[in-house]
Amino acid sequence: MCVLNGRIDPLSENFTSASPKGKEVVDYIVTPLECLENCVEFKVLLSSQIVEEKALFNLIDDHYRQPDHSLLWLKFRVSYKMPSLKKCLLQLNTLKCG
Repeated sequence: MCVLNGRIDPLSENFTSASPKGKEVVDYIVTPLECLENCVEFKVLLSSQIVEEKALFNLIDDHYRQPDHSLLWLKFRVSYKMPSLKKCLLQLNTLKCG
């Protein structure tokens, strides 16, 4: 197992928690080492960054308090080879007869 924070793109990293007590990395995404090559992009997005990028200012009122945790965003590659129909039918037949 390995932690993704800081491994994919250190320039997209940030603290995952910011409060009056300070900044910390307390939220992680963990993956098996053999799946690391499928992790394409990892970002830590601050809530203020999301509000700005998505122009959500009109949804925020005077009582809004920015969350102290960030959003962890992961893009990964998924691949799955579909077994042949003949192989699937053979396996199903074996299960029925076995």
